[in-house]
Amino acid sequence: MKSDPALDTLLRKGQGQELGTADRRQTYLDAQKKIMEILPYVGVLSQVRVEAMAAKVHDFKPGPDGLTGTAMNDAWVES
Repeated sequence: MKSDPALDTLLRKGQGQELGTADRRQTYLDAQKKIMEILPYVGVLSQVRVEAMAAKVHDFKPGPDGLTGTAMNDAWVES
């Protein structure tokens, strides 16, 4: 990765500022914004879905995303 002079300047500036000050906090907020501008973004979503169903429910098929979005024409409940 190539260095970024603006980011380097912000990080050096933050090192020299007094801990706990509003100025230091702002410097590191600016550094974080700069990092978000220069780095690629990859969204990662992981979802665990647990569904329970009574044994008397038959032919229920969830949609391709795991949700109950498909037509329930074939689903039936045993009496």
